[in-house]
Amino acid sequence: METLQVISVSTNQLVAQLVVLLPRFIVSLVIWYLGRYLLSVAGKLLRQMDIKETMIDDKAVETMAVIINAVGSVILVLIILDYLGIGSSVVSAIAQGITFAVSIALGIAFGKALEPEAKGIVEAFKDLFATSKSSKK
Repeated sequence: METLQVISVSTNQLVAQLVVLLPRFIVSLVIWYLGRYLLSVAGKLLRQMDIKETMIDDKAVETMAVIINAVGSVILVLIILDYLGIGSSVVSAIAQGITFAVSIALGIAFGKALEPEAKGIVEAFKDLFATSKSSKK
């Protein structure tokens, strides 16, 4: 008999939590669809703008539209996560992870780009060290 009471209490608690969370979930879906619609409208407006006088080609306009869509989508997801009550520490951890990954990628890119110059500097120091060592003998 006690097992049935535990199951009944657990089921009641689950239903109560779903009743509390369901409106938040529905509102977050509305925010998502409204935000996606507004982002698509912004992209269409950017593509339809007459910018012949500004000397910007179509590829640059398309690139700006893609960037606006990507940044807007990230901001939209952060807004929805905040609305759902997911802690700011989770969002902060995600942002720090992205920052760390980008910094590593940039470090590798600059490291590979400057590799010949770094090799030249190391060789110059080796030569300088070898000449100063041989002059001391």
